[in-house]
Amino acid sequence: MHDGPLQNLLAARLEIEEVPERQPDPVLVAVHASLRDTAAELRGAVSALHPQVLAELGLTAAVRELGRQYAARGTVEVSTELQEVGSPPAQPLVYRAVKELLTNAVKHGRAKNIHVELARDDDLLTLVVADDGKGFDPRDLSASVADGHIGLASLTVPINAAGGDVAITSAPGAGTRVCVTVPADMAA
Repeated sequence: MHDGPLQNLLAARLEIEEVPERQPDPVLVAVHASLRDTAAELRGAVSALHPQVLAELGLTAAVRELGRQYAARGTVEVSTELQEVGSPPAQPLVYRAVKELLTNAVKHGRAKNIHVELARDDDLLTLVVADDGKGFDPRDLSASVADGHIGLASLTVPINAAGGDVAITSAPGAGTRVCVTVPADMAA
């Protein structure tokens, strides 16, 4: 899939963006919001479908763009503290992790603010995603998996299998902080 359709969608969004400023119209505002959300989803799909896009961007730029996409939805503020880490072999797994954690913070945690950190120390990549959402009791994760909520479990299994670690700090009403560490050179 080429990013031509995405570029067309972004151009249409820009054209519509100017109209409500001159003449307020609730229908155009709704159309613009839909175009914005669709563009963000399509951009994510293009990145997910093409690992070479992620390789070309590098992990740091891809994480920065993902944070920008979530912030552009207008429901959450995303701040980042991202060290340039290049394109290590583990980057597809770390990218999937940040995507899953951002989704969880917005969808389940109903966070208003999310902070994402990415760093590389020698052979170890560290990703931290912290939010001010509603939080949860990490001991309830097993029950969540039993109820069909497998997103976080599908993330921890490959990380743990590769010698990495997922540390979750959360409590009801206290937000969530997830720290993911993986060997940078592990095959994802």
